[in-house]
This record gives sequence, structure tokens and C-alpha cells, in this order.
Amino acid sequence: MTAAVAIQADRVEKRFGRKTVLQELSLRVPAGSCYALLGRNGAGKTTLMRLLAGQLLPAAGCIRVLGEDPADCRLETAARIGYVAERRHLWREMTLPEYLQYQQAFFPERWDDALVTALCRRLQLPETGRIGDFSFGTAGKAALLGVLGRRPELLLLDDPLPGLDPAARREWQDVILESLAETGCTVFFSTHQIGELTGICDRAGILREGRMVAEGTIEELRARWREVRLPAAASPGTLPGEIRREVLADTLRVVTTAPEAELAAALQQQRIGGFRIQSLTLEEIFLELA
Repeated sequence: MTAAVAIQADRVEKRFGRKTVLQELSLRVPAGSCYALLGRNGAGKTTLMRLLAGQLLPAAGCIRVLGEDPADCRLETAARIGYVAERRHLWREMTLPEYLQYQQAFFPERWDDALVTALCRRLQLPETGRIGDFSFGTAGKAALLGVLGRRPELLLLDDPLPGLDPAARREWQDVILESLAETGCTVFFSTHQIGELTGICDRAGILREGRMVAEGTIEELRARWREVRLPAAASPGTLPGEIRREVLADTLRVVTTAPEAELAAALQQQRIGGFRIQSLTLEEIFLELA
């Protein structure tokens, strides 16, 4: 793996007893990118996150994070990785300042007090009260602050958006984008809330039942699938690259992987007019594949 790649997984498998959770999974995350791991609940997102964080060992395959095996990396490398788990195991009896002081003690050379103070105000985090009494969304922001304070080179965020209202989600997006712009930090996060990704991620992977069914840049993903819409009465024969078709009111929608020119030629050969060919959104691709 080259230095320009922050995360690389090759043919990774993970089993719990007889249940296979991840199968032949491969992905590549360039350094400085923002990568969204998409999948329905139970698809294997959290398991992959824990493998990348070094909390689990793969049954097969190879994983490298910042160039090292995450389960056996140097302390210096581990300090460059910030991981916020889906279940935020913060110290419930601590106040936020106590929790941040606790985090700082582990990373004194990397800790940025000025950044923590600014983000604490911006995220409107309370300085009093037990963390255990925070709402789920506020606890998530506190956990994010705890890892951003050491200015990590890689952020692993397991489903960070639930529990946040629309304004807080927008704020979260802005913080992530600023981290990318200011420090070149690589962000890898899992989610099933596709609508939140516009303008944030430049790469994505779609998990289905433990398998990576699509992976690449957003442009690459959108270039692989498209839809044709035409009057339902036209009833064309099977189109090139057709995956499925459905009737929506009086409109026929056909999802296909064929190039636009090939589709147009096939429809014209069948003497069918009034059609429209367009790319799918990331959310539509997710619904088709996941």
C-alpha cells in the first residue's frame, strides 16, 4: 500500500461462530478523502469499523490503516486515528471538561486546546452536568470533540448522524468539511442516511449482507447506473444492461448499466420515442443495490 492510501482492505472476511458477517470485502480509501460506507442495518458496517479500529481480527484477508495492521500497529500510529463508535462509551459520570482532560492526558503532544475550546462553543456543548445525562445526539458531538481535539489524520465514525436534528447535522457536516480542508484529515464514516452526503463525501461503498456490491468515487458510481423513463404503453423489449423495470402511474422506469448511446440506439431501433435517459442519484443507487 502506498502512502497516499489511508485505508486498504483486500478480500476480508469476518465470522462470528457459524455466521459470516463480511465476505470477500475489498475497498480503498485515498488519504485526504471523505468516504461513506453505506448499508442497511445489519449489513456489516459496524463490524468493518471495529476491524479498522483494531478491535476485531479478520478471519481472512488483509487490512492496512495508515500503512499498518490496525490490530498490531505502533502507539504512534494509533494516536493518529480517531474512532467514534456507534455506541458511545463515554465516561458517564464525568462532566465534559473532565472527559476532555482525560483524553488530553493520552495525547498531550497532539492535543489542541484552542480547537477544542472553539468547537465546544460552536457545537453548543454543556460544560456542566454528567455526560450520562446528555441526549444521544449531544453525546455523539462530545465523542467527536474528544477525537478531534488530538487532530487525527484519520477519523473513523460509526453512524454519527442519528439523534441529531437537521441544524446539528448541517453543523456536523461543516465541521467535517473544515477538518478536511484545514488538516487534510481522511474521514471514513458509516451511515444509511444517504441524503446527508451531498457535498461531503467523494467516495462511497455499498454493503449488502456483508459483501461490497459497489465501490468507487461518487462520479464512478453514478456513471455505472442510469434509468430510462418512457410511456408505459411503449412496452419495449429487454434493453441493454437492464436490471429491472417498474411502472409508475403511466410511466415505465427501466434501470440499466448500459451507456446512454447504446440505450438510445436500442430504443430507436424499436421505434420507441418520448424516452428520457438520466443518471441515478446516490440514494437511488443505494436503494437499487442494498
